[in-house]
Amino acid sequence: MFRRDFLAASCLLLTLAPVAAHAAEGADATEARGFIVNLHRELLAAIKASKNPKTDPALMAIFDRALDYTYLTTETLGKNFDALTPEQRATYGDILKRLVQASYRRNLKDPSGFEVEYAGELPVEGAVLVQTVTKNKKNKRDKPLSVDYQVALVSGARRVQDIATGGVSIVRNYRKQFGSIINKKGVDELLKMMKTKLDELDG
Repeated sequence: MFRRDFLAASCLLLTLAPVAAHAAEGADATEARGFIVNLHRELLAAIKASKNPKTDPALMAIFDRALDYTYLTTETLGKNFDALTPEQRATYGDILKRLVQASYRRNLKDPSGFEVEYAGELPVEGAVLVQTVTKNKKNKRDKPLSVDYQVALVSGARRVQDIATGGVSIVRNYRKQFGSIINKKGVDELLKMMKTKLDELDG
């Protein structure tokens, strides 16, 4: 349970570099791509300035500002979210956020070995999908990896709501996994399993 798709993919935010960009169509697409480019620059500057990036609260704060945790909380559960009690919703949201934060600390890597080409932007419901292709500069035999970022305007600020790696959406992937666990064992068991994973990452 709780595969590392999201944990690894979230760290690909660090690999973004404005190597090549197709012309964006419309202000929303331009601003969404600009948000991702600026996020990359801010993260690189913070990494260079940090003595220990994996424990630097300033670096972690950049990640926290970039992600829409409310969207992640509701959409990774889908219809099951409505069936949760207020206490269960709060607990789930808290554990999910802490899991994501733990993944940042655990998976931070040097982005200098990668480059990203911008493949374009697509409108999706209430958001823009910023399409990229990540390439390994040090190992040309590695196949390029598509990494797409769903960017939306949330309370006046751009936020990343979802990341699709190789065409696999993190939100949809976890909605399927978590839904299966809830259907078989109940939400309390899901929360227990997530807490166990959090303890492993923190340990």
